[in-house]
Amino acid sequence: MRLLGAKVREARRQRGLSRAAVAERAASEAINEAIIASIEAQREVHCDEEFVDALARALDCAARSLTDGESDSAEGAAVVVDVSAARGAREAVERESDGKGPLERAIDAAFDGNDHIAQDRFSVDAALRYVPVGFIAPREIVGVARAWLDAAAVLREHGVVPTFTTLVACVAALDGFAGEHAQRLLARAKEAGALDGEPPGGR
Repeated sequence: MRLLGAKVREARRQRGLSRAAVAERAASEAINEAIIASIEAQREVHCDEEFVDALARALDCAARSLTDGESDSAEGAAVVVDVSAARGAREAVERESDGKGPLERAIDAAFDGNDHIAQDRFSVDAALRYVPVGFIAPREIVGVARAWLDAAAVLREHGVVPTFTTLVACVAALDGFAGEHAQRLLARAKEAGALDGEPPGGR
């Protein structure tokens, strides 16, 4: 199923409606201003048939007029996957607009109260925020954050202060992407001069 972002935007503007007004008219927990903005910006949105019907009612048009499209590469399209997770999609979009960056959200998602303490979170956040992490693929960033949190916990338990350098050394000893990531991050940090006056990773 597809929602065409350009069609949604056009229908909304033709009726002189703001995104907030469309969300209000839809009267659906799954539809809010952020979701509508996401559709119009051609980002992927997960929804079900009920979502499409509510959006069409709010725009005073037929649901089919919003979902009829060309190929997957059609300009102005937001892919809509047929699942019953509209609420989860809404929450995901809200997380994107909560002011946190991808690294902070990844640390939030990876943090486990059984394995980590607030100090671990602070150490990892403090160490990684000063160096470029843009080369981490979105699908891998939570796993990387978890590896760094685990490393901070191990260091702390052994009486070692988790700074950027000690964390890199610990994570780099791991197999797989986390270890490769640590080596690449260290190289990037050196190139960027981030290790000159290295920020403390612990308090």
